[in-house]
Amino acid sequence: MDRIAFIKACIEQGKDRESVRRELISLGESTSGLEAEYAALVAELHIPEPKAPVPSFVTQTANQFVPVVAPVSVPSVFTCMWYGVRLGFSQWKTILYSSVLLLLPSVLFALLPPALHVPLVLVFFAVFNVLVSVVVFGAFLYTLLSADGGGVPYPDALSWGVGRFFSLLWLFFMYSCLLFGATLLFVIPALFVSVYITFTLYAYVKEDARGTRALLRSYDLVKGNFVKVSLVLLLLSIFGIALSAIGSVFLLLPIPFVGMGLFTLTQMCGAAVGLGSLSALYGAYVAQKPLFDLSAYNGLKWFYRLCILIGFLGAGALGFMAITTNPTLLQNIPMGEVTESVVQERSTQIQMNVLTTVTKSKVEATAASAKLYRGRTGFYDGVCDGITVVSPVECRNSTEYFVVYAPISPDAYYCVDSAQFSGIVASPKSTSCQ
Repeated sequence: MDRIAFIKACIEQGKDRESVRRELISLGESTSGLEAEYAALVAELHIPEPKAPVPSFVTQTANQFVPVVAPVSVPSVFTCMWYGVRLGFSQWKTILYSSVLLLLPSVLFALLPPALHVPLVLVFFAVFNVLVSVVVFGAFLYTLLSADGGGVPYPDALSWGVGRFFSLLWLFFMYSCLLFGATLLFVIPALFVSVYITFTLYAYVKEDARGTRALLRSYDLVKGNFVKVSLVLLLLSIFGIALSAIGSVFLLLPIPFVGMGLFTLTQMCGAAVGLGSLSALYGAYVAQKPLFDLSAYNGLKWFYRLCILIGFLGAGALGFMAITTNPTLLQNIPMGEVTESVVQERSTQIQMNVLTTVTKSKVEATAASAKLYRGRTGFYDGVCDGITVVSPVECRNSTEYFVVYAPISPDAYYCVDSAQFSGIVASPKSTSCQ
């Protein structure tokens, strides 16, 4: 493709710089040097530089909210949150598709016969899960951030995610190592670093900034706007915790995969709101700082690289120590022949662990309901009849106490009582766990 001719044609059609940037990205072309090329062609054509259309927060088409573009003037904190909610509402299909794909590895693994639950298969599904997660998240982010240009079909977004898999994986790796390295150096600076790299993925998707350049571009955009970005992140954290609490309730559902599916769906809704909220700030800050000089941050670039190296070495050291100081981790890995009895034993153990976790969750949920009952009535009398008690959980109560318990093995019970005890006992007593 004749890049210069393409940009020139876009300018003649009245497309502004950001529109041309999106066109190049959609064609798989690099946007490096676009600013200089665009400015030179505008001067050569002797025409006024095309401007972006006057931004509108949302337009309503066929009774459906569709985001058009993030505001150019810097929005308030709550305006960002509301923009994220409306963006998530408009992209409900993307949220649904992403949730289904994220569940795919777990569902496929659960459908395998127990005889295939061997280390090699476990490793394969672990790698497969990473592959799916990176591609799905990349496609999810690309779709949301393309909503201001009319959006892209989800299959095209998945294709983009697959094509950028290694770049996305490398960026996630750098991002994680940078935060972990900064944490190992100093706790407080790590909190600052986490705010300053907020727009890293946005810079990658929208400006095709790779690796360290994406990290530094994020710093450039947050610089001078630290407080507002921090407030938005704080509100999003609170919102995310609330959604996680709601989603965790679905995990108590006894129907296979339904609870996990609804939990994943709530998490993706939270991600859509978070990404949308921050995209409002990102669009405004890019409009204020359209040009980025990487050479202005050479010192910070080396600090980031140092943190990434320390984070990588630190994570490796912790993993090595965990294996060497806990021999059972190695003992649990069968190195020889995997017999049918070994497979059956490990399958049974996995099932028991899952059953124990589910049982504990049911007991904790019942105990929480009992405490809420006490908060409403002022006593525990009748609490076992006034709340939902799901088998195998059992409940006892009087005016002053309650005991909730369920068997987790032939000779052990998980028990919670009104005296704030929660744990495993051989046999619950009539008025308390122990």
